[in-house]
Amino acid sequence: MNIKFIFFILLFGFSFGLYSQEDSSEELIPVITVGANFWSSGGNHFFEHCAAVACGGESWEESGYTIQGGDPTSRLNYDGYDFSSLEGEVEIQTGNLFINGYISSASSDGGTLRDQDWYNIEGYNSFYEISDTSSDLKGNKRSFTFASIGYDFNFGQVSAGPFLGMINYKETLHAHGLEELDSDYLRDAGLTPGPVEGIDPNEKVISNTAEWSGNIFGARIKLDLDQGIQFNALFGRGQVSIDNADSHILRDDLGSSPNIKTTGDGDASILDLNLSYEFMENFLVKAGYRSWVLSDEDGTTRFGPDFANGYPEEISTESKGMYLGVAYRIPVAQ
Repeated sequence: MNIKFIFFILLFGFSFGLYSQEDSSEELIPVITVGANFWSSGGNHFFEHCAAVACGGESWEESGYTIQGGDPTSRLNYDGYDFSSLEGEVEIQTGNLFINGYISSASSDGGTLRDQDWYNIEGYNSFYEISDTSSDLKGNKRSFTFASIGYDFNFGQVSAGPFLGMINYKETLHAHGLEELDSDYLRDAGLTPGPVEGIDPNEKVISNTAEWSGNIFGARIKLDLDQGIQFNALFGRGQVSIDNADSHILRDDLGSSPNIKTTGDGDASILDLNLSYEFMENFLVKAGYRSWVLSDEDGTTRFGPDFANGYPEEISTESKGMYLGVAYRIPVAQ
C-alpha cells in the first residue's frame, strides 16, 4: 500500500478527533500504560537457494556425467527451537491518538538444523541428494522491537482504527555437531547414516543470523466486555528487508565467516489477540497469542570469498506462541 495513503488515513483520523472535541471544555489528558509480557514462542527459520544453470549457476563434467546444481541446490531448515522472552511495553494515548511500543531479547537452547544439498546429474539422476545432515541447536539468541502510532475511532463499546508501525527482528542460531542422514550419496557409497567422524557433538558447525526490518500497516480493535474484561486484536501486513549472514564454519573454501550472505525485500504478517482484565483500579492482567511471519520469496544469495555471483533464494522466519502480561495505568493529574 502507498505510504502516502497510510499517512493520509492517520492524519484524517487525528484531525477528525480534534474537530469532534473542539467544543469540549475538557483538556485532553494522556493515559500512560506500562507493562511487561512473557512470550513463549516456537520458531522456524527456513531458506533454500538454486544454483542450477537456469538460476545463474554453471555445469561441469565429472566421471562422464554433466553435473549442475539442483533446483533447489541447498535447503537449511532450523526447526523445533523455542524462546521464552520477557518484554517491556509502553503505550501513550491522548484522546483517540495512541503510540505503542515494546522491546525484548532472549536466549535459548534446543531445536535442530537439517541441511540438504542436491545435484542435477544429466543421464543419471535429475535430482540427486548429495548430502543430508542434522545438527543440534545451542546458544540461540533473539531480539526485537515493535513501535506503532495510530488512531482509534470509538463506537460505544467498540473502538477500531488504523496504525502505522515499524518492526526489527533479529535471530541468531548456532548448530553443533554433524550427523549424516540417509541420502542418495550414502546409499551409492554403501555408507551408514550416523555421526560424522572427527566432528564433536559440541563443535559449532554452522551459525546463522537473520535480521528483518521494515514497516507495518494494520488495524487494532478493542471490545469492552462485562466486569472489566476487554478483547483486543491487532493485525498487520508490511514490507521488510532481510539481511541474512550464514557462517559455514567447516567450509574453508568460502573464506572467513560469515561466508554466505542473503539480502532482499519481502513481506511481514503479524497477528496479536488477547483478553485483558482490570482486577483492581489501574492494574491489568492479560493472556494472548501472537504470530509473526517474515518472508522473502525472491532474495539473493552470494557466496564467499568474493560474493560475486548472486543466486535466487527463498527465506522465512516465523515465531508463534502464547503470552501472559501485566500492566499498570499511571494516573496523570488533571
